[in-house]
Amino acid sequence: MSITLTKSAKTYIQEHRIDSLLLDVDTIQEGCTAIYSPNLTVISHSSNSYLGSDTKYAEIIERKNLKLYISNRFVDTFGPRNEFHLDLKGFFDKILTLTNIETKTKNICKV
Repeated sequence: MSITLTKSAKTYIQEHRIDSLLLDVDTIQEGCTAIYSPNLTVISHSSNSYLGSDTKYAEIIERKNLKLYISNRFVDTFGPRNEFHLDLKGFFDKILTLTNIETKTKNICKV
């Protein structure tokens, strides 16, 4: 398992002293369609709300000074992955995104 960072993502992570990220899934349901998109959240040391001692993660990947916690929901939705490409998006509001994992849509109506 590996994490690849673009130059802008690496600079952003260093400048903001980010050392932990949580990879989870955002779900939106509209009618018969469910949309699943990967979501990266920065985890701070002062707030352990994401990293409780009873929380189980599917995987934890480490790269130098960066830990990527991968939720069970992410693995259930997108399957196991060998590589994660992180990039920085946005002009005014900068956010870290995954560039090698596409949003999934699914028909959830029973026929």
